Amino acid sequence: MTSSDEPKELCDAVDIFAEKMKKRLLEKLDEGFYGWDDVHYKDDIVKKLIHKTARLCNRDVNQGIDIANFAMMIDYMENNNDYTKED
Repeated sequence: MTSSDEPKELCDAVDIFAEKMKKRLLEKLDEGFYGWDDVHYKDDIVKKLIHKTARLCNRDVNQGIDIANFAMMIDYMENNNDYTKED
């Protein structure tokens, strides 16, 4: 059974994590990384996701934000109905 505060705490945790994701994405953008929504980079993003996941499995707990960001990128490419960059 969950406490009455659990839904709010869960939503708060997601919001905090999402802010960390946004911060990391903007840092990488400032470093010159681009193409997060370009289907031509999808294979590279999948490879990076696999690499980061392997590092997380080896107890490198600092990989979670990057893993979430790569998952978001793949999800966006796969599910965005307005996606038009596959020319």
